[in-house]
Amino acid sequence: MKVSLNHLRQHRADKKKFSVLTCYDSTFMRIINEAQIDVVLVGDSLGMVIKGYDSTVPVTMRDMVYHTEAVAAAKHG
Repeated sequence: MKVSLNHLRQHRADKKKFSVLTCYDSTFMRIINEAQIDVVLVGDSLGMVIKGYDSTVPVTMRDMVYHTEAVAAAKHG
């Protein structure tokens, strides 16, 4: 099911919980799909988690686009 911001706002208003996980690649996205997680975040923390940086500062837009495309391909694939 596609989750919109309105959907999340309604959950909050109804005091319902929803699940959120951070994901950076297609392999983990397939696992998230199987677990039926409600929301997936592709965050700049990939700089530290995937790329080994000391902070998120060196993360480029190119990095974000690359990882978002990898996650999206598995989400829709």
